[in-house]
Amino acid sequence: MPCDLPADDVAVRLARSARRFGSADSVEELARLICEVAGDLVEVADDVSVSLLERGGRITTVAATDDVCFAVDRFQEEYEEGPCVSAVREASVTHLEDTSADPEWPAFSAWAAEHGVGSMMAIQLATYEGDEIDPTSGGEGQGALNFYAREPHAFGEDAERTARLLGVHASVALSARQYMSQMGEAVASRDLIGQAKGILMVRLGIDDQAAFGVLRDRSRNTNVRLVEVARAVVEGRTVA
Repeated sequence: MPCDLPADDVAVRLARSARRFGSADSVEELARLICEVAGDLVEVADDVSVSLLERGGRITTVAATDDVCFAVDRFQEEYEEGPCVSAVREASVTHLEDTSADPEWPAFSAWAAEHGVGSMMAIQLATYEGDEIDPTSGGEGQGALNFYAREPHAFGEDAERTARLLGVHASVALSARQYMSQMGEAVASRDLIGQAKGILMVRLGIDDQAAFGVLRDRSRNTNVRLVEVARAVVEGRTVA
């Protein structure tokens, strides 16, 4: 089995990675960077993917170094089984040592083996809140960093140690990026609602408060989100 990087080299590369992560303009771009860095740091991995937990509870892979990762992850996401799902839902790290002889997820393991995967390791991307992050808490995380190898038993202690360190950096970066994205969406929604109110004020000869009431009532009556009602007004469409 190939050796992973010395500790000093890992520390230097992680420091460089943190700077690169900060330059990402979107969650998707950041996830691609994380995959790239993970592949460089954990040399025994043939491929890497990043899966994130959506608001509705579904796990979705947003970046990967190879299309086969998307296929393997999709199986896990659809059937709610496998190392990725386990890492996201409850464990800080999950190993699948040999897909040809795995008793825990036999259906997934057989399918993964058919697609050239010999072993896997999934690291939970912990949820970062304020100044605290606990990558070993065992609770549900914001996603998983998934490593794939063609050979069985590819991921030893050194690989896991490096992956865990990267997972902390990636968790913090993803939490910050998602927070910034949510803030941007909130500002955009507020601006859109403001535009819609202005249109209604001119069209109906009403004040700001009354215009907001019109938007609110349409939202309630049509069961459509307020921001989407506002978007329809701005675009001159009728809310269904």
